[in-house]
Order: sequence, then C-alpha cells, then structure tokens
Amino acid sequence: MWISAELENYTYHWPRGKEVVVLCFNPNRITSEELSQIIEETKPLLDDRGYIALEDHPDEIEQVDGKILNQGTYGLVLIQEKAKLNTAREWLRKKGYYKNWDKEYYSDTVVKRKSNRRIYHDGKKEKS
Repeated sequence: MWISAELENYTYHWPRGKEVVVLCFNPNRITSEELSQIIEETKPLLDDRGYIALEDHPDEIEQVDGKILNQGTYGLVLIQEKAKLNTAREWLRKKGYYKNWDKEYYSDTVVKRKSNRRIYHDGKKEKS
C-alpha cells in the first residue's frame, strides 16, 4: 500500500524545516480498519526512526465533550517526530487541555496511542 511506502520515505528523507507531514487521501479508497492495520504494521520502523504516525479516518468519529475531533472529510495520516509530539502533549496536559477527556480515551490516544481505534461520543466509549 502506498501509505506504508510514504511513511518509510518521509521518515528516511524528512523535509527540512517541517514539523509534520500530512498524507491526505480519499477515505473511500481504504477503510479505517485497513488504515489502522497499516499504521500498526509500520510501527516498528517508525519507532526505530523516532517518528509516530497518527491516523484520522472519517468513519472513526472521535468526539470529546460534544466536540468532534476528526477532520471529517478526508483520510489523514500525520507523521511527526515522537519526541516533539510528546513534549507538546505534556504542555497541553499542564494547560488542562485533556481535563474533559474520558480517562480511557486519554490513555488510548495520548498515553498508549493504540492502533485499535474506538468511537467516542461525549467522552463515553461505544463499541465500533
């Protein structure tokens, strides 16, 4: 799949001066489950290179405190340096950004960043 190839390419040839690379695609070309599987399969490579890939698919609605967090129209993969992302997450935590997040959602999204995504509505987990 082209997404795996792009993940490998961008983490090897990171564009100078960029904080994030966004891969954007038509969500009808790949399911949210397939996307999560690709991200999971490339995790060892990303970990070795110090990067993280975060997926966003319109079929996986993520909502916290009544606000939808997804982009909603396109499928996205955001590639970032893991150390910089973790620094930003810590800054957000100290500012109280995550205070309305369900504890399990916070753990899955920020702490563990599991690939098995779940649908959340108003901070409550629902089966997908």
